[in-house]
Amino acid sequence: MNDGKENFEETMDQILVFLSWGRRDDVYVLGDEGDGGMLEPNDVFEEELEKSLEVMKKVGQTSIIKFRLPLYEEVFGSLTKKDFVFPGNEDNSYDMYLGGYKELISATIATLEDYGTVNQDKNIFLLTTQKEDIILTNNAFSLESALRSALYDVLCF
Repeated sequence: MNDGKENFEETMDQILVFLSWGRRDDVYVLGDEGDGGMLEPNDVFEEELEKSLEVMKKVGQTSIIKFRLPLYEEVFGSLTKKDFVFPGNEDNSYDMYLGGYKELISATIATLEDYGTVNQDKNIFLLTTQKEDIILTNNAFSLESALRSALYDVLCF
């Protein structure tokens, strides 16, 4: 039983790092029907992706593009104090969601690196690119489309 508690605490400590990047308290736990007044994780994820890309700076042929990965709770649902007390909430697959968020970060970096150099600060990724023909949004071959596809592959939406 002690190993289970240690694993739980280690997982929650790692999740707390992601929560320190920002919180969202109005999202159902993924897979939970929930009560009124809360938002569905899939809807929040979509909404956040829609506004996630912007050109920060363009100098000559070099562009710096910002991508904001949705926060942990915008993807997997809001956590409460109960979640951090062993054994947590039975409806929440903490290990799976933690692994999923780490995979989202990896997929984001891998996708952006196809276009240039990537710097990460929490859930913000800055892409420095020399590509002049880069299309940000509203196109099947856009950066937004590539990111959406990579992130969906991780989440299996």
